[in-house]
Amino acid sequence: DAIFRAPPPPPATPFSPEPDAEEEDEDDGEAARRLEVEAAAAKAASSAAAAAALAKRAEGLRAAIAAAKQAEEEKKMQALLKFIPKGRKDAKPKMEAAKPAAIAEADDDSEQRQGMEDDTSYVVVELSKPLGIVFQANPPPVSEGACIRSFDEGGAAAVHGRLRVGDQLVGIAGTCVMGQDVDRCINLIVASRGKTVKVTFFRGQAKHLYGKGKPSDAWIQNLLRGVNVGSCRPSPPLDRRSAAGAAKRKMALSAGDEASDEEAEEGFEDDAAGLPASVAECIRGEGLDADLLRCGRALAVAGAASEKLPGAVLRACIDGNLGEWEEMEGKDAWRRAAARRLAEALGGER
Repeated sequence: DAIFRAPPPPPATPFSPEPDAEEEDEDDGEAARRLEVEAAAAKAASSAAAAAALAKRAEGLRAAIAAAKQAEEEKKMQALLKFIPKGRKDAKPKMEAAKPAAIAEADDDSEQRQGMEDDTSYVVVELSKPLGIVFQANPPPVSEGACIRSFDEGGAAAVHGRLRVGDQLVGIAGTCVMGQDVDRCINLIVASRGKTVKVTFFRGQAKHLYGKGKPSDAWIQNLLRGVNVGSCRPSPPLDRRSAAGAAKRKMALSAGDEASDEEAEEGFEDDAAGLPASVAECIRGEGLDADLLRCGRALAVAGAASEKLPGAVLRACIDGNLGEWEEMEGKDAWRRAAARRLAEALGGER
């Protein structure tokens, strides 16, 4: 008998779950982000390369412009060389050969100071009190110190005759008053001992006494010390009688009359300042050299000689031509040359 057998069951297949939708979305997002990063990096690299290319191009353009400018300058210089003399091609430029402005200015100040530190630029007088001087403060731009404004008629200063309007007050009885106001100067004069007082003045403008080339404090103190101890003597008053006698003698000679022995003696008599009257009348204010020449001739004729005579003549020439003296450069050189000329006029005596 046939036995009925059921067919065997089919083999079991392994279980494989279907993929989750969320995991698939995460994988896609990660891939997208990687793509975005790679795209940004590629873009940055492209931008950097482009920027580098532009910078290199700009640098080349600037170099080309600089080369063009240099070529243009060389072309201009070649054109200018045609107009420069051959002997001047090797000459240094003016700016290199010239002194710097600061050094030149310092040299000018030094030369001016040498002229200011010269006792012939100062006048010392001894006057009885009251002095008969009207002082005023120096006007701008100086605005410091005091000077002579005017004289009282018949006063001590007017009778003395050595001072001038505009003289700068420097010292009172050995005390420096440069830069002081008028009231303090007057108080010092009043407070000074004795019936007379020695007063020192600068014969010149305030801008020179108080400017860049002003005298040093040490030099002024030394000058006033000499005034105080007597080594620097005051100038004596002008002798009006001798001047009048010289004028009288000159008028007599011009009229054709011979001067008497007494008049001749009076004409060559030394005045109080140490100048023969015949020499004093040569000071006409017509220029330093012109007045000096006349004085030299008068000295040669007079035959008078003294140790202090050349210095007195120089001071008189300077006082008579103060404007020219203040503007003169090389005062020391002129003074030395003038002293030699006067020594020659006096027969070599100084």
